[in-house]
Amino acid sequence: MSEPWEDRSRLGFEAYMSTPNMVIVLDDQRRIGAINPSGEGLTGLTYEQVVGRHLSVLLADGTAEEGLARIERAAAGEVAEIDVAFTSPWGEGSQPPGQVVVGIGVAPLFLDGEPAGLVLSGRDVEDRHRLEHELGELESGLRALAEASELGIYRFAFAPEFRVEHVNRAFADAIGIPAEQLRRDASPLSDGLEPDVRQRFIDNRFGPGPELWPIEFEWQRPDGEVVVLSVEEVCVRDRERRIVAVLGIGRDVTQDRRREASMIRALQHERQAADGLRQVDQLRRLFLQAVSHELRTPLTTVLGFAGTLAGHAERLPRERVAHLSGRILSQAVRIERLLDDLLDVERLSRGVLTLRCERHDLGAVVAEVVEDLADGGVELAVAPAEVDIDRGKIERVVVNLITNARRHAGRNARILVTVGPDADGATLVVEDDGPGVPDELKDAVFEPFAQGPASRGDPSPGTGIGLTLVAEFVRMHGGTVRIEDGDLGGARFVLYLPRRSPR
Repeated sequence: MSEPWEDRSRLGFEAYMSTPNMVIVLDDQRRIGAINPSGEGLTGLTYEQVVGRHLSVLLADGTAEEGLARIERAAAGEVAEIDVAFTSPWGEGSQPPGQVVVGIGVAPLFLDGEPAGLVLSGRDVEDRHRLEHELGELESGLRALAEASELGIYRFAFAPEFRVEHVNRAFADAIGIPAEQLRRDASPLSDGLEPDVRQRFIDNRFGPGPELWPIEFEWQRPDGEVVVLSVEEVCVRDRERRIVAVLGIGRDVTQDRRREASMIRALQHERQAADGLRQVDQLRRLFLQAVSHELRTPLTTVLGFAGTLAGHAERLPRERVAHLSGRILSQAVRIERLLDDLLDVERLSRGVLTLRCERHDLGAVVAEVVEDLADGGVELAVAPAEVDIDRGKIERVVVNLITNARRHAGRNARILVTVGPDADGATLVVEDDGPGVPDELKDAVFEPFAQGPASRGDPSPGTGIGLTLVAEFVRMHGGTVRIEDGDLGGARFVLYLPRRSPR
């Protein structure tokens, strides 16, 4: 086309008259055939001033050659939308005076099926450039802020595939993987999660249910150290509400959790100590009550009988004097045994109680103890059994077991004591026909100051240390003691003593 176009209708130009975009029609020589009102307003030149003139008349000074080259590349399909500087009386903002940068698209023009030129369509992109510049500065500022933050900050993209777009130094340090490595290969982030933790992330990001943040989990770093991470995320969605990326904040809370665990342990220890102190205080009261009762009863008897002898001995028959003297002696022996128990408990607490073992026939020792007790309700079934024992302590064991049976089974209860050799030692069994020991108390009765229910006919609660000494004396001999349900219907205490004494 060698002459300018005069017939706009032939160009279909009426369609471009009201568009807000600048529209310019060029012939095959790149002369201006038409320009719409938006183009006139943008360039400050009228239709009559530019039609028939080369496009360079509209291009900003010093940019015409480069602008024409860009348009030709766009016309050839080498590039998409391009930016070209046009003349304008409105140059402002970041643009030099007298020019405006226009983002244009280039399309071929056909008349009667033949190539006739080009159609340029564009708009002022100053606002876009300013926005891009502001966004660039904002992004740079946010990246600088993220790098300086002590919190781990990241951005993961999911379109078209999972990839790491940004990871700050704090997050890379927390997980122990450099940011450059993650940008090349993001698989360690997924592979390093336990299956249940990975599923929680998937559910929070893509699941139909509510998001439950933060997610706290253990992470093993490449150096083998295990840390506890706490992560919260915000999803970035496109216009169709599809998740295209997530922004996340992660914190290493390992030290926080260790401090919390330490505080919990300290609190538990404090509670246990408080419970222990309350228990000790309660045991102390029970022990003092029991000991005062155990001492008061024989002391009352001793004082009463001694007073009778002191005031009336010359008038009392000899048999009565002998009886009173015997009762005083038996009660004194009872007090002596109680004091011995108390002293031995104290020695055990300090670890200074020792054994003096010699070879004895356990059956004979037990028979002598039962005879000295003069308790007609005790039955004996003993056989010779040679063992190394501290005779005094084993005698105390037998006395404490029989006294315990009498206290809890009753004064008229049947008590059976048996002794016999074992494969590598001897067995001593004391059982009664009383109510027995409940299963929940079978271990507790050997603890200091623990007391089971006394029989109805026995007003003495005991001190709660007799069975403790039984267990400790047997243990010191290298033996064992246990409680069973006896054949007589009550409790059965079974003791095993090895033949040779421990070192």
